[in-house]
Amino acid sequence: MTDAPLPRPTPVPAFAPALEAIDVAKTFRPDSGGEPVEVLHGISLTVTPGEMVSVVGPSGSGKSTLLYCLAGLERPSRGGVRIGGVDTTALSARRLAQLRRSSIGFVFQSYNLIPSLTAAQNVALPARLARRAVAPDEVVEALAAVGLAELADAKPPSMSGGQQQRVAIARALFARPGILFADEPTGALDAAAGRVVLDLLRGVRDAGSAVLMVTHDLESAARADRAIVIRDGRVHQELAAPTAEQLFDAVLAAR
Repeated sequence: MTDAPLPRPTPVPAFAPALEAIDVAKTFRPDSGGEPVEVLHGISLTVTPGEMVSVVGPSGSGKSTLLYCLAGLERPSRGGVRIGGVDTTALSARRLAQLRRSSIGFVFQSYNLIPSLTAAQNVALPARLARRAVAPDEVVEALAAVGLAELADAKPPSMSGGQQQRVAIARALFARPGILFADEPTGALDAAAGRVVLDLLRGVRDAGSAVLMVTHDLESAARADRAIVIRDGRVHQELAAPTAEQLFDAVLAAR
């Protein structure tokens, strides 16, 4: 059976990038009172609607910290971040949470599903928390888009890791985001399930949303339109239409 088409994203103004980061820096100050640690040292990048970008680099290079700052989960210590033309660094915590619910999708390695809820209930949960009306047929359509309409009433403990990740993608898509952030989305999956998830993320891109994916898997990163290699909290290199071999060489050079 052919999967249902992916839902269309919430549109952003034609003149606005889906994501724009300008000189983003992040410093952590240890609770113990030790010396501050600057993890990001002024990163600038742009992601356009309908583009998939991967971020790679050695362990400890700042990849996940960058994603959290770009997605509004961490406040940059310096610099600006715009999502769909909105300056997220100027928003209050309440307005930032509203923007995340309305315009941003998240997919993480740990899935972040509620075990006691069905797949359909997990997909609808963010909308219900935002007090938006939820049509059951739209929830089923979101699950159908990732090939899981028949598991709408199943709960996460009865699903494989790949199926749970697909539910997480359906949940992200249900908000019709302008940009989807993925943090190691295939890290806990076998090769076959990982390929399915990457195909779905490329489908998100094809539907018009932007996708920014952080991954240590260079085969996965090579599925993106563009790759950004991070070294010591700085952009070390950018590669258009990268191959896994090119990424391996670039990451090796960044160590």
